[in-house]
Amino acid sequence: MSVSTLIFFAKNRAVPVKVELRFYNIAFFRFYRSLFLCICLNTSSVEAQELNLPETMTFSYVNHPVIINHVVPIVRKAYKRLGIKVEFILQPSARNLRQASAGVTDGDTAYSDMLVRSYPNLMLVGPEFFESVFVLLCHRSEICNEEVLFDAEKMLVLTDASRSGVETKFGDRLEIKTYSINSLSRIPRLLDGRRLKYGIYVTAQGDTSLADFPDLTVVELFRTKTFHVLNNKYSNLVPIVSEALEYALKESSATPE
Repeated sequence: MSVSTLIFFAKNRAVPVKVELRFYNIAFFRFYRSLFLCICLNTSSVEAQELNLPETMTFSYVNHPVIINHVVPIVRKAYKRLGIKVEFILQPSARNLRQASAGVTDGDTAYSDMLVRSYPNLMLVGPEFFESVFVLLCHRSEICNEEVLFDAEKMLVLTDASRSGVETKFGDRLEIKTYSINSLSRIPRLLDGRRLKYGIYVTAQGDTSLADFPDLTVVELFRTKTFHVLNNKYSNLVPIVSEALEYALKESSATPE
């Protein structure tokens, strides 16, 4: 408890009188608390108006079990938290970033950072969802190692997006002939049916899709990080989208399967 000395003047003499001032006075506390809350509420209201959140946003995604079963629900939950309705469009992977960059869509559900960085109109939005693992698939009857990629006599099936990743990683050393298709999920089936001998597939932790193909050998080539993607026109939304994604991701991790 603080003590202050007040000076009262009487009969031309200063008489010191000690008076206890209670700085935790309830009335003053309530006043300043109300003032603080009023300022905070007004600030939040102004910020919300300045953000001018869209009512609906559209994101592309690829046909991959980890994206469909894990990431799409997280992105939907995050934007719902912000009051934004989300529409998802299934597209071939090579088209996703081109359309997001051109503004045809608002972004992509989840994509490799290695590939997004070549598009100046696109932004990576944290947190990281998972590590994308680029793997070489071979029928078990074939020798399977990284050297296959440097053999001009062999043929490799992959998507255009996977081609970009492999070319970025290996550059001019890549000699193998390539055959591009639009659907990543078809690649294991093509190799399992022995229509082709080698392929590039992208997997992730927790992905069990390759367990259905016991006749395929899997060799890890390299890893990249995977993030949500937005067109640059939504740069003002990045902080709140990132926070909402982080919340949804933690909530998903805490939910028993």
